[in-house]
Amino acid sequence: MENITAFFKNREDMDRAASALREQGAIDIQLYSAGQTELGELPGASAALGMSSAEEHHDHHILQVVVESSRFRQAEDTLARYGGQR
Repeated sequence: MENITAFFKNREDMDRAASALREQGAIDIQLYSAGQTELGELPGASAALGMSSAEEHHDHHILQVVVESSRFRQAEDTLARYGGQR
């Protein structure tokens, strides 16, 4: 299984990405709105980002998804299609 954290500039794009990932069989999806939580509190977020990136993404919406390893590339493509940044 693979964990992916992506940042979105708006909630609508994040919701569309989550819907597409559900259809693709994602194992788990967590959505966080801007200001809802600190990045350090999210599992894997601090490891995925450097300090400057964390500061840059403080006002974004965050999607964390767990997918089977065989679907990792598909999930990355889906996140990118809806504007997600890793």
